[in-house]
Amino acid sequence: MAKSEEFKAKANKCFADNQLKEAIELYISALELNPSNHILYANRAFCHIKLENYGSAILDASEAIRREPSYI
Repeated sequence: MAKSEEFKAKANKCFADNQLKEAIELYISALELNPSNHILYANRAFCHIKLENYGSAILDASEAIRREPSYI
């Protein structure tokens, strides 16, 4: 879990720096270690939205909601 959180922190930094493709790759790495973390899917969805990859954004947002229905 600690390594997943490390990847998440790096991804969040990349997102803040508008390095969206790098952020997506880091969220993927985090998800490989912790696939049940709904926030990682939501954050990756936001990256996809900013890149106008709407199909991928919908998939990730749907997965975030599936894993945690109260997280909107």
